[in-house]
Amino acid sequence: MKRLLLSIITFAVCALCSGKSVTLSINGIRETKGTLLIMVETLDATDKTAKPVMLMREVSGHKMEIAFEIPEWSKFKVSAFIDTNDNKQLDMDEYGRPTEGFIQQVFTGKDLTKGLLTAKVVYLQ
Repeated sequence: MKRLLLSIITFAVCALCSGKSVTLSINGIRETKGTLLIMVETLDATDKTAKPVMLMREVSGHKMEIAFEIPEWSKFKVSAFIDTNDNKQLDMDEYGRPTEGFIQQVFTGKDLTKGLLTAKVVYLQ
């Protein structure tokens, strides 16, 4: 009985630790104030239980590197924006275009093997 319980606990811990450490390198940041809000989510339609990884970091310069853990997804999307007015939402102009810098980029499992994801902030204005 003790072996079974120990095996179950070991399996559960291994399942939780099966994530991959990655670094997101972000270039092209115009503002040096504000908060960077990041969401990483799987694009695998068969994995209905996967929860997105969400992070918030203070903007610390024109280039930032952020380390975090994500599951080993085969395809995933990184969405982020720089919240310059601290309202926790991506602001839009009267035509529905973002007025704050944002990132929306798709990566694959091959990108995870490198451990470094590179993205550039897009500004429409």
